[in-house]
Amino acid sequence: TEFIEKQNDILINLCTENNFNTEYVFALSKADFKVSGIADCKHAELNIDISQKKDLEFLTEQITYYLSTIKQV
Repeated sequence: TEFIEKQNDILINLCTENNFNTEYVFALSKADFKVSGIADCKHAELNIDISQKKDLEFLTEQITYYLSTIKQV
């Protein structure tokens, strides 16, 4: 409950597959900007499609790339 209520700037879901518990906390979180590697996540402002390569290293590379691109704008 304490984690969900905390007002974070960004919350990143590093799961490469659907996980009910993680998705539940992710959905209820009060974070301002949410990023997920689950392509059909309805609770994220940025969904990264990793269906071609479901790998944590690939996901973190993509998150780093897209967040650095957004930061530059």
